[in-house]
Amino acid sequence: MTAAKEIKAFGGKLVIAATQPQVEYSITVSGIDTQIPLFSSVEKALSG
Repeated sequence: MTAAKEIKAFGGKLVIAATQPQVEYSITVSGIDTQIPLFSSVEKALSG
C-alpha cells in the first residue's frame, strides 16, 4: 500500500493485471482490490 501511495503522489497509478485465478481470489478476499485496481489482462489495465 505504501508503494501505491508513493506512485500516486507522483501522478502514477499502481494496478494488478493478468493474475492466475488463485491469486485473484486471494487479492479479492483480502480486500487489496479495493485499494489497488485488479484487471483481467494487461491490455485492460493499460486502457483503464
